[in-house]
Amino acid sequence: MTRLDLSPPDVVRVTALVVVTIVAVLFGVWLLVMLRSLVLLLGLALLLGIALLPAVNGLRRLTKRRLPAVLLLALGLLAVLGLFGFLVAPPMVEQGRSLANDAPAVQERLARVADARGWVEPRDRIREFRITEVVSADLLVKTGLGALSFLIAFFTIFFLIIYFLLDVERLDQFLYFSTPRVWHPHLRALLPAVQQVVGGYIRGQAITSAAIAVFAFVMLTVLRVPNALALAGIAAVADLIPLAGIFILITPMVLAAFGVSTPTALIVLGLMLAYQQFEDRFLVPKVYGSTLRLPTIAVVVAILIGAQLMGIVGALVALPIAAALRVVVEYVAAVKHEPPAAAAADVASS
Repeated sequence: MTRLDLSPPDVVRVTALVVVTIVAVLFGVWLLVMLRSLVLLLGLALLLGIALLPAVNGLRRLTKRRLPAVLLLALGLLAVLGLFGFLVAPPMVEQGRSLANDAPAVQERLARVADARGWVEPRDRIREFRITEVVSADLLVKTGLGALSFLIAFFTIFFLIIYFLLDVERLDQFLYFSTPRVWHPHLRALLPAVQQVVGGYIRGQAITSAAIAVFAFVMLTVLRVPNALALAGIAAVADLIPLAGIFILITPMVLAAFGVSTPTALIVLGLMLAYQQFEDRFLVPKVYGSTLRLPTIAVVVAILIGAQLMGIVGALVALPIAAALRVVVEYVAAVKHEPPAAAAADVASS
């Protein structure tokens, strides 16, 4: 007597596996969306930690241990940030007061400029404008809450970076432990290439921010625009923001220069626009080299996606994340034709 085969057919088993996989993927996407703010903070901390790893490794050669090296780096970063705040914050407050006090005079000067050129409607709009139409109690409260959220996020990222730098070796071991052995040669080859690209981008951004701060400070000092140091600090921070940063940094500079004279304001506007062209066409290619190598459309799309997900912070991290993804994609294509180490070297140096 033959026995009946009551086991489920392969089709049923495969279908069940596909359904479970789809559900798991959808749940993962939902979880990422719900936790996108936390994921973004973790991602930003990871990117900055990767950029700071070479500095920790250099200090470790002197201290012989990781903990003192990380603590020295953390103290150095806090000292630099504290010095920046000490030098820039008081002039920034003074600049805000000056802009508020000089607002009527600047408004009238702009109206006269429009009147001299026969721009009747802009002249009337300028004279009818009241600062209370823009600055309200609700806006001040929202600005204060935004500043508090920024400080909380800043210190969260700072301590996440410290934890990452302290535990990077254990994290590396966990990564290899939690992945299939067949992946390990690819991880050993790919991770240094990603680190090189991401670290190069962040260090390059630090150089361009410092350069525009120095240029703005010298220019404003020569033109006798008040609070040049505060405005240079604004320029350094605004330069971090892709695409829109130029408009953020030019506006307060031109308004402050209007307090000196209209020609001074026009000179500041022209010089800053010229510097932006210099930075885009000469300085950035020299500093970054082939670090990003992203098409213009990819840059714009990455920034728009990052800004949509998490505002300015998302726009800041969009480009290094896109550059890292570019490295991964090119490595996957190259590893089909050559060994992992050679493929990673070609991707990083190309």
